[in-house]
Amino acid sequence: MVRSFVSAVFVLSVGAALPLAQDKGFSGVWEYQPSKSIPPKPEGLQLSVTAQPAHITVTRRYVMVPGSDETMPGTEEKYTCTTDGTPTRAARGPDTVTWTVRWQGQTLMWRAQFVREADKASVDFTERWTLSADGRTLTIDRIYLVSAEVVAVTSNQVREVFTRQRQGR
Repeated sequence: MVRSFVSAVFVLSVGAALPLAQDKGFSGVWEYQPSKSIPPKPEGLQLSVTAQPAHITVTRRYVMVPGSDETMPGTEEKYTCTTDGTPTRAARGPDTVTWTVRWQGQTLMWRAQFVREADKASVDFTERWTLSADGRTLTIDRIYLVSAEVVAVTSNQVREVFTRQRQGR
């Protein structure tokens, strides 16, 4: 139960907000690089980011990779957040996730809270999104701030590394 809760939080951790005028190169399709990520997860994860004038839409897709033991192929999670710094709240089944986002120079900083309705246990996390100088690598550094009720997170720090996919691929 705790493992599935933490897995759900991982899936929810792709909501972010960035204004169109300040996109700073984050829009695009990104492919997960397990060999550069800590801890590495199976291949087959793709992140799509689309900036709009008043919001951002982030889609996390798990695609089937031959020979992979990925447990979530075919899963797609889509999140849309406002870009004005006010909290964005969304229901995920009976549970709730709230995102608050801000820019810090060229870095996108945000905080999220996932609350499980069944017992009100929560997982909070912060993320720091940065791009490489050439704009081809997106690094997401996540720190989990876990409530006392949820103790199964093996590490409170995660680094996800993605490479930009060429258009028309």
